[in-house]
Amino acid sequence: MADMYDLHFATTSAVYDEQVKQVLTKWSGDEHLVGFKDYFERTWVTSAFWRWQCFHTRSGFATTNNPVEQFNRLIKRYYTLRTKHKIGTLVQLLADCCQHQSVTPKVFKVLPEPTQQLKARVKDFRRRDLLLDRTPGRSSIEFLLASPNLNEVRVLSRGCSRVYLPELGRSRETAPVSAQMGTNYDRMEMEGQPDGSWSVDVTAMTCGCKYYFKFSICIHLLFALQVKSYTGLDGKRTLVNRTVARKRRRTRQATLHISGASSQVRAGRPRTNGHALSMD
Repeated sequence: MADMYDLHFATTSAVYDEQVKQVLTKWSGDEHLVGFKDYFERTWVTSAFWRWQCFHTRSGFATTNNPVEQFNRLIKRYYTLRTKHKIGTLVQLLADCCQHQSVTPKVFKVLPEPTQQLKARVKDFRRRDLLLDRTPGRSSIEFLLASPNLNEVRVLSRGCSRVYLPELGRSRETAPVSAQMGTNYDRMEMEGQPDGSWSVDVTAMTCGCKYYFKFSICIHLLFALQVKSYTGLDGKRTLVNRTVARKRRRTRQATLHISGASSQVRAGRPRTNGHALSMD
């Protein structure tokens, strides 16, 4: 499956052409994959439905051959429950689907929304220092020489360790269930990380990782927005109220009144002040 994910996440046509040659050659050397190799080449590479790579579609949009497949997934998940039904029952389920979808409002969104999984992932990784801010400080030599973009955040992604579970026959991340991700998607967050950190632009909302290339959102971007005190992808910053609370102001005035001190400072030079440089 790793080879197919690499082909799907190819960034350009040239990269895909080079990778597909290597993958087909690799599969040809395995007698167990010869049949699958012929099927894959015939159906996924040379057929009319071969545009399933990410570079054919803008980031954040569906990359399937047909957008109707997304609605097909909804029918299987919420109505048929991925089981076979007789014709009469199936017609009733489809009628219910049409009725529900016709009255359910659909909001057209222009920005990607982070899933709860990504939010939980950023929170867990930040707590365990698996995501770090490597942006040069203003007093560093690198900042003075490179003159970096103030809207750019250098995010170091360390990745999450995985443990093999014999009862499941696969590995799983050492993270909360709500923050866990599949092996191949997890690999796309790390693969190709330059110089130990990703360059994230919080103004353009861009990141260089392959996960962002497909979904137009990633943990590195969410982390960078938190570092820059943004509330989300809408470009708004977190506002901090620094005014003194009314209750605290009243308590302070009452304390000054009890101690005999005046709450108002008189204008002018205090009479008790001595000459300049005087210790008296």
